[in-house]
This record gives sequence, structure tokens and C-alpha cells, in this order.
Amino acid sequence: MKENFITRERKKIMRNLWAFSFLLFCFLMLTFSMNTLKETPLRESKDTKQNEAPLPTNGMEATPEVYYPDYRDGLSANLKDNNPVLVNILEGLKEESAGVAGWLVGFANDEKVVFYNHAYMLAYSFTDRRFLSAIDLLSLDAGHIQGSIVTNFSFSPSGDYVIINNGQSENDPIWKAKMYLADVRNGSVIEIGSADYFKILNSWSSNSQFFVFADRDGTNVNVYDVLNRTQNSVKLEQGQVKGILVTGKGDIVLETNSIFLLASDSGYRFKDLDIKGNILTARGLDIVYYSDEKVQKYSIDSGENTVLKGMPAGLELRGVTKGQAIFTTKSGSTTMVYNVVDNNLYKYDYTYESSPGLLNWSFSPDSKHCVVLDGDSYRVIDERGNEERAQVDENRVNYRCEWVNNTTFVEVVIQGETNVSADFAIAVYDVKAKQRKILYEQ
Repeated sequence: MKENFITRERKKIMRNLWAFSFLLFCFLMLTFSMNTLKETPLRESKDTKQNEAPLPTNGMEATPEVYYPDYRDGLSANLKDNNPVLVNILEGLKEESAGVAGWLVGFANDEKVVFYNHAYMLAYSFTDRRFLSAIDLLSLDAGHIQGSIVTNFSFSPSGDYVIINNGQSENDPIWKAKMYLADVRNGSVIEIGSADYFKILNSWSSNSQFFVFADRDGTNVNVYDVLNRTQNSVKLEQGQVKGILVTGKGDIVLETNSIFLLASDSGYRFKDLDIKGNILTARGLDIVYYSDEKVQKYSIDSGENTVLKGMPAGLELRGVTKGQAIFTTKSGSTTMVYNVVDNNLYKYDYTYESSPGLLNWSFSPDSKHCVVLDGDSYRVIDERGNEERAQVDENRVNYRCEWVNNTTFVEVVIQGETNVSADFAIAVYDVKAKQRKILYEQ
């Protein structure tokens, strides 16, 4: 009997140990899962693309739930691995006025956002959850937001580089300002030339290696190789420059009274392509241009011309940016966006009595949504004509934002009633989920 009693007690103890071990294992797994979810970055995996395959529901697109981690960690936590110069600049913002425009977003994608005010340019990484760099614009005489002299920023498609150059609105034929190339990944800045931004046309190659700029009066054209730090200048004698592009090889496509090709491997000798129109983009060995109310493609190799898209009559080309050609009707009541990537045309009708200026409109990469920042509110419009106006009471909305992806844009706001540069927040707004969330606040 004694042995049976001992045996029963041993079995009881073993069952308790197994139960305790199982509960401990569940607790550890739950803790691991919560930490993993907390550390999930904004950027999606390259192998999984969220929102690409929505399930149809009665002919309507399903609205998937979008998760954005909350990055409201303090200043010291974000800066513990950064250099002292960056730390000093960010901490110095506590004494800096926000200025007349607050913070303006210059570039954004799913990896980072770059924004600036009258004194500094900051780059913040979504994936690493830290600041990458801070550039002192005042030291470059590049802090002009408004006035007769205005600082302009030309970002590369990757967002890694930005050209900084001032322009003067007064008619001074000899006035020029230094042109800088800044690397926002580390804050380094070098001088690469001089120009009056308002008297040149410029363009980046799609691979972010080449930057080209030309005098509008047809004096000369310059192409700068960012990777090799080399520059070539070509003298022009072809009349007024109306458009310019540079390919990933460094070849220049130039629009004057005709469209020319300046190939790098031929010493940038002029080649008249015998086509006329407005150049929209250069993709590989093809030039896409607008002529005779048609978007056309010219093959540099074969000389073949192909019509890609017939356009409505009475449109005026207002500009080309990020693979999108922006047209308006002469009355300004309708905007047409031609997307070079998918060869589709998207129509937007103004629905307010006071039509916003074209520069206030920001179109998503797929051209299916646009947003207008209107003081303390958003106007979000899709290509079907649906419009949403979202009021923001707690924060002062800025007047320039950028799209992170096809359904989300990012803005940087000064919070509350303060007018101090340091009191800012980085926020995203998802147009499908209709959610605004702060990713970081100072």
C-alpha cells in the first residue's frame, strides 16, 4: 500500500509539472508573437504585396485592414545610434520657429520620407525607425520658402539624392546661384555647378544615376553622373529648350523645335529624330511623346513610330512628373492624367467653386486617387468622381504631401497651437481605410 501511495504521488507531481511546462510554453509564444507584431516595419515584404488581390463583394472592392505600427518613441530612443551633428540639429529645433509654411514633404516611398522647412531638411526611415540625416539649409543659403528668391528641390526617383538650387523671379540675365547635390542617406552635400532654377529645365534618369539640366534659352546642356562624380557640358545651337530627359545610360533627349537625341557614346553629337511634339518620358530605347492629340512611342533603334493613346481634343499639357502627364481643359474645369506605366487616362472634375491650383494636386502613383491639402482639411478624390473632405482639428495640416504607395500619403504637421519646428508629427492617411495615423511625433 505504501508503494502504491508513493507511485500515485509521483504521478500527480509529474502531471503538475507537465501542466506548468505547457502554460509556460504558451506564455512564451504569446510574448514572442506580440514583440514580433510590435517590431513590424511600415514597408511590406518584397515577397508579399498587401492589397493587390482584394476579394470582390457585390462588384465593390473589399477594403482590407491596414496596419501601421505606432512609432511614438522619444527623441533619445531614435537618436541613440546617430552622429552628434544630427542629434544637435534635431534638438536645436526646439528653439527654431516653424516659419510660414511649417514642414513640406519633398519625397516619400515605403522606405523613407524627406521633408524640409525654411531652415533644415530631414530624412526619416520608416524601415529603421530612425532619422537618416539632417541638412542645414541656411548654411547653403537654401532656406528661401517665399519671396523674390525661392529654393527648389529636385529629388531623384529613388529619393536618395536631391538637387538644391535657388531661383530668382526677377528678370536678371546674369544672376545665378550655387547648385548642390545632397545625399539624404547620410547628409553629405557637394557643389556641382551654378544656375538660376527658373531659367533651366532639368530631369533625373529613372535609375537615379544621371541628372541633366539645360538653359531654357538654348545656351548649353549639362549632364552630371552622380555615381562617378563626372559632368559633361554640351553647347546648344538649336533654339529655345522646351523639354529635356536623360536615360539610364546618360543619353539626352532634347525638345526644341524638334526632338533630338544626344547619345553619350557618340560624344553627345546631335541626332535629329525627325519627330515633333512634347516629350513625356524615355524608357529604355523608346521615347514617349505627345503630338497631334495622341501619345506616341518612338523606337530609337528602328525609327518606328507607334500610337499608344488617342487623347480628347482641347487639352493643354501642364507638366510631367513621376510617370504622369498632367493635362487640363482650357477652362481649367477638368484635369486628365495620362499614366505612362499602364497607358491609361484618368479624369478628374473639380467639384468646388474655387478650383485649386494645379500644383496643389498630388496624384497617387497609379493615378487613381488625388489629394488636395486645404489648410486644416483634406480633399481626397478618386477617378470615379467620389470625393471625401476630412477635417483635422487637432493638427495644422501642411500644404504639401507625398504618396507612400497607391492608397497612402504622408504629411508632416506642426502639432497643436505651437509654432516651434520641433513640435512636429509624421502622419499617414489611408484613402481606402479612411484612417489617419501618426507614425512618429517629436
